[in-house]
Amino acid sequence: MEYGVLERVRKLEGVSLQKTTMALIPVIVIVTVLVFLLLPSVFPPVGCGIGSLCPPPSSATIPQLMFLDFWDALAAGIGVAIIIYAALNYSKWPRGLRTPIAILLFLAVWFTVLNWVHDGWHRVVGMNLNQIVYIEYVFHVPWLIFSILLVFAIVQFSRSHLSK
Repeated sequence: MEYGVLERVRKLEGVSLQKTTMALIPVIVIVTVLVFLLLPSVFPPVGCGIGSLCPPPSSATIPQLMFLDFWDALAAGIGVAIIIYAALNYSKWPRGLRTPIAILLFLAVWFTVLNWVHDGWHRVVGMNLNQIVYIEYVFHVPWLIFSILLVFAIVQFSRSHLSK
């Protein structure tokens, strides 16, 4: 019986996707909590209030901002787990799939871990438009380039699957 690409990857000897995933949950939780708690220290917000360029958040907005901070911290925790998963399993993947899988995991890490950095930089620069432009170029231009890499990885998976 012919297996698809994902089935072949899952059937590799020594790779247990479920066990690896379950082992990474504590990593996700620990990194999420640390990133969430360290956010004000790593990315101290610019002063907002009387006489500043930005108004302080309203009491209704504070829970929404805290949720977004938690969401970014959770994404960072998942990104760190992705890095660990890739490091533990890269050599176990079929050679023909290593490049597309590595590309997909790189993209996943970019969109998870670095989203926290992106939002953190926005906290630090406030309304400084020169620095905002820099942040947007550093993050958003690569996102467009990475969409091309995503298409490349999908084509590689398709070719690998169709050739079997």
